[in-house]
Amino acid sequence: MTGCRAACLTILLSITCLLADPPIAEARLNRFVGAEYLLEPGQAVTGQLWTAASTAKVHGTVSGDLIVAANHLVVGGRIGGDLWSVSQLASVTGMVAGDLQMAGLDRQMVSGIVGGNALILTPVAAEVTSGTCVSGDVAIAAESIILTGDVNGRAYLVGKRVTIGGRIGGNVRLIADDVVLLPGTYIGGDVTYELSGGRELVVPDAVKLCGKLIPGPSQAPADRQEKRVVSFTQRLLSQIFFLGAAVLAGIVWVLVFPAGSAGAGEVWQSSLLRCLLVGLAVLILAPVLVLSALFSV
Repeated sequence: MTGCRAACLTILLSITCLLADPPIAEARLNRFVGAEYLLEPGQAVTGQLWTAASTAKVHGTVSGDLIVAANHLVVGGRIGGDLWSVSQLASVTGMVAGDLQMAGLDRQMVSGIVGGNALILTPVAAEVTSGTCVSGDVAIAAESIILTGDVNGRAYLVGKRVTIGGRIGGNVRLIADDVVLLPGTYIGGDVTYELSGGRELVVPDAVKLCGKLIPGPSQAPADRQEKRVVSFTQRLLSQIFFLGAAVLAGIVWVLVFPAGSAGAGEVWQSSLLRCLLVGLAVLILAPVLVLSALFSV
């Protein structure tokens, strides 16, 4: 009975914590669910912003993270933290101080400043324009990829058609059917590539490659490459749907427990190691409590 009593107490404690949802000092979390969200230039949001809307336009300032699910997304302002987006169409022309994660079903475009890393997933087209500066790494998976901005780190590109221009400070990893290197392109590291049909990548004289040109480990025949691209597209779509489901579930959780969600975000940012240790302890102790409860009945 001791194990059963411990399990019941654990469940009751969890339910009590969820129902209480106590406010946390200095934890600010803003949320919006509706048809259209508009943050005009000059307007500011303090803390995190969670948004679910048909159309979301952010031209003002968000001091924390921006998590948004929208059919059409436009970000032209300044994001003080990370940007997480799931959308149909998306355009980011402002500044993101942290990391940028974009997943969409149609064209995803970035033309601004990213202080961290950038991740873009879409089955259609992704473009990082010449006005873009990414301080970290860039990872893009799309059918059509255009990368003409400046990347201080590395670039990982997977798609059917890939166009590269601008400046890339680190290594480049390519998996594609067709690759175009524009004149004036600068690559500070090596280029590892896999092209369909086992073709070799030709680097024009007008392209500056500081490292080596390295063929991939397996240059597959055309039929295998085509199957690989189809399989990749299916996996990419599934990952986009999974990410969208996670963002939507997070938005619903924030709506139900706003104060607790804000407090969790604050604790996670300030005490990462403690959160990991608590999560590990719960992961280990929960099965033990359940088993002890079953065997003690």
